[in-house]
Amino acid sequence: MSVDRRLPILGVLLLVESAAGFTPWISAADFPRGYVEPPSWAYTTWSILAAILGIVIFLERRAVFAMAIFSLNAVELTGWVARLVAIHRMKALTVFLSFLVPGMMFMALGPPLLWGAARALRENPMDSRSCRLGRIGAGLTFAGIVCLLVQEAPYLLSIFRESRNPIDVSVGWHGPLVSLAQLVGRILLVWSSVEMLRRVREEAVGRVRMRRVDRLMCGWIALTGVGAAVTGLLDVPARLVAPNLWESALEVTLILVTAFSADRWCRARAEGVPA
Repeated sequence: MSVDRRLPILGVLLLVESAAGFTPWISAADFPRGYVEPPSWAYTTWSILAAILGIVIFLERRAVFAMAIFSLNAVELTGWVARLVAIHRMKALTVFLSFLVPGMMFMALGPPLLWGAARALRENPMDSRSCRLGRIGAGLTFAGIVCLLVQEAPYLLSIFRESRNPIDVSVGWHGPLVSLAQLVGRILLVWSSVEMLRRVREEAVGRVRMRRVDRLMCGWIALTGVGAAVTGLLDVPARLVAPNLWESALEVTLILVTAFSADRWCRARAEGVPA
């Protein structure tokens, strides 16, 4: 299925998610004390952004790429800053946790740019603009992974003392499975970034590499979605399942829109036509 067919489908999905975000069981959910979740205004803001992006997809295709980047970063920034504020009020904020916001911001922007550029480079692996965008995405992805590893350092170093990361809510039998999925997802991102940063001297070799990156990124987004769904279903009280699943679904949709619009933007620039 071509990008021009996928984006309208994602536009409809964004409008549906936006409408769902205004419902009482999401925008007015009652979060119990001790749960680090964004305030209700954040859900309302995300719903508005989703609606705007969904409309832009149908009315102004040239603005989709920029609006997708803005929406994805706005969702990540407001969500994680709100969580850190809540952690600060709980007097649990540390220097290591301050790396969380830049890490999530880099991870929100890097992988979609990397993926979108790789999809465009499958057809034209020597295009300099697509290569530049892909390398920017790979660099941001590496930076995001490093920031998240620094944020997790105290937890990783004290894991044998049964210390717990205040951001990580995965408990029970499925906790190790979610952690494994997260680890495999990061390995796929590193692999994809390394492939993107390698020099391409032959078009045939470049096409093979970029098709491999596309498959790796498909695996990463699948693991991201499954891990978020398992966490949202099993790690929170029943009244918080809906807002957690909605947030995860919105983030995955925004990542897909950003990646596919980046693909279209790169192809348009290579062909010299409006995106």
